[in-house]
Order: sequence, then structure tokens, then C-alpha cells
Amino acid sequence: MSEAHDAFSTIIHVVASGVIHGGHGVTGTAAAATEATSVSFGALAQTEDCAIADIIPVCVLGPCKVWADGTTPIVVGDFVAVDGSGHYVKQASASTAVSGMALEALASGLAYIEVLIAPSQG
Repeated sequence: MSEAHDAFSTIIHVVASGVIHGGHGVTGTAAAATEATSVSFGALAQTEDCAIADIIPVCVLGPCKVWADGTTPIVVGDFVAVDGSGHYVKQASASTAVSGMALEALASGLAYIEVLIAPSQG
């Protein structure tokens, strides 16, 4: 499972208003969460996709496995944000909307990596 597993993670449960893929960024409200295509408030803390009206766990703060895109390699300590596909990708700097910091590296491809979720207002 891709659930947040650390005692320092904060998980909230929200209602999905559409399909959200496992480990992808989540945005919206507690009553109507959707898959993020830019700024997110957290990550779907499970590997399974969810459907409309599912109550889903969202990691909003702390370590969590997320679905990442290593088209631009991600190294430990890189800032990451959600791209147009809901994937977590490397950000150039913290001056843009950051969703967290990579705790694991991804040299290439798509895979789950551990990220410290710490959304910013971007």
C-alpha cells in the first residue's frame, strides 16, 4: 500500500468528486476532492484508484508515497510539485507552488517515491 506510514503524517478523509489515481495530488475541498493538475493540498494515500463519492485518505502533511515522474531526475532533497497529470515532478525552486520535498530519488520513469508532503500557497 502507498499509505502514509510514519507517526508524523497527517491523514484526512475526504469525498472524491471524480476518479483520483493512487498516489496522485489531490485538490478541492473535503466535500469535493479532485485529482490535482497544479497546486494540491495533499496526496491520495493509497495505490488504488478511487471513484466518485468514495471516502479517501489524503496525506496533507508528513511523509507519504506518491506517484512521481522522473522525466527530469528527482534526487533526495528536491522540491516537488504536481504536474498536469497529477504526478509529482521536480520543481526548479521553492518560489513556485511546492507540494513537498523528495525523500527518495527517481532517476527516470514513473514510480512511487517517498515525499515529505508540505503544501505551499502558490
